[in-house]
Parts: sequence; structure tokens; C-alpha cells
Amino acid sequence: MRGAGAPAPAIRPFSIGATIIPSGQTVDLWPLHYTRRVALKEQVASDLTAAMKARDSVRTGTLRLLRAAFTTYEVARTDPKNSRHGEPITEGDLLSIVEKELKQRLESIEAFRKGNREDLAVKEQAEIDVLRPYLPTQLTRDEIFAHVEGLVREHGKEFKAVMPVAARELRGRADGRLVNEVVKQLTQ
Repeated sequence: MRGAGAPAPAIRPFSIGATIIPSGQTVDLWPLHYTRRVALKEQVASDLTAAMKARDSVRTGTLRLLRAAFTTYEVARTDPKNSRHGEPITEGDLLSIVEKELKQRLESIEAFRKGNREDLAVKEQAEIDVLRPYLPTQLTRDEIFAHVEGLVREHGKEFKAVMPVAARELRGRADGRLVNEVVKQLTQ
């Protein structure tokens, strides 16, 4: 038992596997295949905490689903059968997950409107409004057109040569269908 003036016991070193980590040294134990902290994931976590404190149920539910999608992706990446096993998870990977979640909700809105379920469409739209700020600003059609024109000059008027480059360079900044449409228009 400690007396009133006795110092607190020192924190002892702990081990992970066979490695001893001295006290006072910090170690990031989050998935070991991460090469750096991913800002988007941290932002979602802090926004989720704020939404829970504010008792915003729509925002909380949407961000929990997004966080679950991130975790599912991370777990899938640890599977040795996964073609990208062991590769670090990048900001681009997480952005593609946000885009996927957004597209799912857009498709749901379409289906709900066809089924005359405007109440559910409104709920999905509210979730889209929560997700959209996590994506970078989308390029306009004119900006895409200008970028693809440069690629056509560089790679020729062959669709099969221009489209993969355009898709790779504009990923996350422009809708893939719109890029495809512009490339078709400029390569015909």
C-alpha cells in the first residue's frame, strides 16, 4: 500500500511478441501494414464522436456505417488471398470506399422513388449530405474536357489508349461515367 507522499509506480515495459518496448516510447499498434496515419479515417472518427455528443442520429448512423466499411476493407486486405495483401492502405483507397457508399445511396434513392417511397429517399439524401464533404471537390465537365484533350494529344485518338490513363489520373476527382463520356466524345 502506498503512503500519501509515496511516488506512483513507474510504468513497466511491455512486449509485443518477442520485442520489448521500453516505457516512455510510443508505438503505433494500429494495423501493422499502415505506413502512415490516414487523415480521412481520423476525420471520420472525430466527426463520429462529435455527432454522438450532439445526438445527431442520421450523422452518427451514416458515419458508423462508413467506419464499418473502412474496417471491412482493412480486414479484407489482411487476407493472403487478396491480390493487394500486405500493401499499405492509402487515402485513395478510403476515398474509393466513400465514393462506393455514396453511389449505393444514389442507387437507393432511384429505387425508392420508383417505388413511391419518398420518405426513404429523403433519408438516403440526408446520408448523402453527410458523406459528400469527405470527397474532394469534383471537376466540372469543362475541366474534365480540358484534361482529356491533353491526353488525346499525348496518346492519340484511340479510346483504348486514352481511357485507362484518364480514369487513373481523374480517379476520385471526377465521376467515371462522365470521364468515359468525354473520352468517347473526343476519340470519335
